[in-house]
Amino acid sequence: MWCSYVEYEDESTEVTSTDKELAVKEKQAAKRIDIAPVLPHLGVALAAYLVGLAGPIITKVRMALAVIQETGGADLKITEWVYLYTSFLGTGLCLILLLATRRMGFAIAAWVFSGIALFSSLLALWLRQTDKGDATSGWGMYLSIFGVILAVYALSNIIMRRSDQQKKLAEERASLEITDAVGLAQRDLLAQQKRDWDTNPLFVDDRRQQAAERHHSTPQAQQPKPDEATPSEAKPSEAKPDEATPDGSPNPKPATPPENPSAD
Repeated sequence: MWCSYVEYEDESTEVTSTDKELAVKEKQAAKRIDIAPVLPHLGVALAAYLVGLAGPIITKVRMALAVIQETGGADLKITEWVYLYTSFLGTGLCLILLLATRRMGFAIAAWVFSGIALFSSLLALWLRQTDKGDATSGWGMYLSIFGVILAVYALSNIIMRRSDQQKKLAEERASLEITDAVGLAQRDLLAQQKRDWDTNPLFVDDRRQQAAERHHSTPQAQQPKPDEATPSEAKPSEAKPDEATPDGSPNPKPATPPENPSAD
């Protein structure tokens, strides 16, 4: 075991810098995100949110003023406060930073905050509709929710998949020969298991072969020849005069013809 480990360590010293360079490039590529496929969606989402931010979240309470807590704080419910700040952080601030830097961290943050804002907006609208007060949800609330929905949809499409550069680097790394100690040990272990599987008689399913051998080794029953009669077809032999019949009575002797008297 120690000798094998030493051999693996010796082989691992032959690792080239290509694999390490590809690993570094793959990590760097994962830090950035390609937003080109969903750039129009993100632009529309940001524009809709900013316009809605200038409108009222409820009657006579503007979203922008509520964010900086200038007015209307007492009229907002807790769900509306949650939506107000999570949507501002996700669809507002983090989305702007994502468009400016193309960083994966900002994309994940925008997606998380926007998702929370989308869920809290449903609760906020439901509670506002069931409220008996005069205040209702304003058009700014609905327009900003549209921007949040579009942002969540666009961000989900780019976060859940790898870019073309990441796929290319992953294929190049996979095509390289395994030269590290752990990889060599795993490869040899798999090869040994395959050899044991092919050569171990306990793993070989030869039941059909054994059944065929037993079938060929069993002697076939001898068939009677065509010219030989079977016991059932044999004719009963004539009983001799001195022998008894099957029922036990004596067998009578056949009568002899009378002598011709004229012969004398």
